[in-house]
Amino acid sequence: MFSFTPQKHTQRVLARSTRFLSSGATNVEQPSLLQYVYVHHVSQTVLQHMQDKQSAWLCRHGLDRGLQLASNGTFCLSFPSRPGYDAGRVWTWYDPVQKQHWLSVYRHHKIIGRFLLLDSRNTLRTRSQHPLIIMDEMRRHIGDTVDHMISYIDEHERRTDNGGQEDK
Repeated sequence: MFSFTPQKHTQRVLARSTRFLSSGATNVEQPSLLQYVYVHHVSQTVLQHMQDKQSAWLCRHGLDRGLQLASNGTFCLSFPSRPGYDAGRVWTWYDPVQKQHWLSVYRHHKIIGRFLLLDSRNTLRTRSQHPLIIMDEMRRHIGDTVDHMISYIDEHERRTDNGGQEDK
C-alpha cells in the first residue's frame, strides 16, 4: 500500500478519487485523475498495519470502503451508515500543544476510545538511538495500539449487542 523511508517524516501517496455523475435514473462512477496526497508517517503506519494485519476486521466492519485522507496527513475511516444515521468512524489526529498523535473511535453517538499512537516529546528524548531502531519501535507500538483499539471496539460492540448500554 505505502512505502516508508525512515529518513523522511512526510510521505506522499497516490490516491484515486471518484466522482458520481448523475444521468437521470442511474449514477455512473467515473474515476478522476490520480493525485498526490500527503499522509503523515504515523497515519501511514496505522493504515499499513490495518491493511497487513487486520484486513479481515476492516472488511467485516465495512471500513474498507470509507477512507478519507485529510490535507494535514491524518485520515478518517467511516463505518457504513444509512440516511440519517451516523454509524461512527475511526480517525487519527494530532495535538500540537502536547505534540501527540492519537487514534480515536466514535460509535453509538459518542467517542468510545482515544489511543495514544506517538508522543513526539518522548521520541525527541531518544534521538541518541539509531533511527531504524526508533522507527521499528514506533511501528511495533503503533501496531500494538491498533490491535488494542480493535479489541476495544469488538468488546464495546459485544456489550452493546447484549443489551448493556454504555454509560452516557
